[in-house]
Amino acid sequence: MTPDEYIAALEEPHREQIRELHRLIRETAPQLEPTVVSGMLGYGMYHYTYASGREGDWPILAVASRKHLTRSPT
Repeated sequence: MTPDEYIAALEEPHREQIRELHRLIRETAPQLEPTVVSGMLGYGMYHYTYASGREGDWPILAVASRKHLTRSPT
């Protein structure tokens, strides 16, 4: 899945909010290549190593649209 496909699959108002956030991140940090990882938009990657020896790669910045975390107006 591409970042554009990820955004297109979102429901409103999340789609437009994430699209705008994506645009701002791309404008501000164009060197961070966008990707989709673990159900989130990721930007750039870094390699990490824990003291235990476990290693992996993870986005420098990640954005998730989580419908169940949306707060209702008060």
